[in-house]
Amino acid sequence: MLKIVKKIQMLKEKSVTKKILYYAEILFYLYFFLRVCLNICYGVETPYQINRDYYNFKAINYLLGIIIVATRARIWHWLCILPACGYAVGCVMYMRKMMFEWEMFRTVEMRLIAYGLCGVILIDAIIRRNIVKWKDRNWWLTGTLIFALTFCWLFGVSQMHLFCFLCPFALIYLIKIPAESWIKLVSCLSVSYVASVFWVFGKSLLEVPYEGIRYYGVFLNLCTIGAFCAGAVICAMYWFLSKTKERWKISWKLLLTFVVLMVSLATVFMVGARTTMISLVLLTFFCFVFYPSKHQKGVRKKRAYIVCGVTSILLCIGFLILWGLYQIKEDELRELISNDMLYNQIAYWHDRADTMFKAKSYFFEHGTPIAMLDRFSSGRIGIWYNYIINFNWLGHETEFRIMNEWNMLHAHNTYISNLYNYGLIGGGAFVCWMVSLLVAAIKKTASNSKIYLFPTLWIVFTLSAMLTDTFYWIYPTPFIMLFLAYPFMNKMEEK
Repeated sequence: MLKIVKKIQMLKEKSVTKKILYYAEILFYLYFFLRVCLNICYGVETPYQINRDYYNFKAINYLLGIIIVATRARIWHWLCILPACGYAVGCVMYMRKMMFEWEMFRTVEMRLIAYGLCGVILIDAIIRRNIVKWKDRNWWLTGTLIFALTFCWLFGVSQMHLFCFLCPFALIYLIKIPAESWIKLVSCLSVSYVASVFWVFGKSLLEVPYEGIRYYGVFLNLCTIGAFCAGAVICAMYWFLSKTKERWKISWKLLLTFVVLMVSLATVFMVGARTTMISLVLLTFFCFVFYPSKHQKGVRKKRAYIVCGVTSILLCIGFLILWGLYQIKEDELRELISNDMLYNQIAYWHDRADTMFKAKSYFFEHGTPIAMLDRFSSGRIGIWYNYIINFNWLGHETEFRIMNEWNMLHAHNTYISNLYNYGLIGGGAFVCWMVSLLVAAIKKTASNSKIYLFPTLWIVFTLSAMLTDTFYWIYPTPFIMLFLAYPFMNKMEEK
């Protein structure tokens, strides 16, 4: 009898210990993902490249720490410790020899730590044979990405922002992450991402109050911070769609999801980036057509027709509204609207309508439909045209300056930017990989697996936003997309 009692006590102690370890692991993921999101955001919104590199590699180090825990890497193995010690000694000697200034010192330090962590994780994966076999990979996505990276590194003129593929994503795609660990990681990432958006945007509002116009706050780029805030909307959508049939019942989780969704949408509208808004609309249409996944093809077709009809109606209404605003003079608009915030919002669209219908383009004949579209898109059509006519096979080292009067460097289209920077061969391979990733994500909507839901939502949004703006790989939304591409690069099924 005493033996039975002792066994029961031991089992209880084990279960308690497991619970403690489980919650400790969750807290670890939440904190490290929070640091990843914040540092990637800081990297984009810092004006100097040396500081950008510091924040970027700092984020990579936090992500590699997550991978160590998620894969249960035995970094204390002597085959890991010995090379790590030798590497550490070599890094210390290198840093003492170079005698960097403080800002350069901390940047190089973060980079060397990232390379060291990659090496330790790789050694552990080889020792434990924790490397994904070729038969368990999506051979098309893997092969396309390998070709793009290899060609750009060996023959391409530009290698802009490709370092994050080698450190850490080449390593992450190489090793096995269990399905149950992946679901845990994705859930923690969504919570930490929302916390990072609220933290960054809240700090900005304290320093720069909102006045009704498009909100830059303390940020440098409107589109990047708009996409960063939109990520919180995606997280709320993921929480809602991942619920079971009981999701319609009123509960604190549903109310929390609704609050997060509303606050996130408010930040997006305050920023006022049109690229972000259009991408969120496209994502909403995508969810309407494809979710819930139990719907048959016939139902999806009907929903697709509804989306096409609604889109056509919205475009017509939008055109009529812009035409109506164009008929109103700016002085009359000020007399009609007394509220400053409302006036600033409408004045922005009045300016868009004015430039659109006057149709005075820098690149196209004045008054033509393409000139109207070019002006409404803030000159994007002309920018794309000038980039396209300068494509070559091996790419360009720097971005293209279109006109002296226009301080335009970005292509305002990530696909065109890749084709211009990496050339038709390397950039074409990257574009092919992104399109194939989108197709793979859409195909997985038929499965009712939690593995693919959040990655699919994020990939659809990011690749949509890339149509009208330039997002480099180290920017928050593409960086997280590369991480979430893991289950599409490697086959992963729930046990």
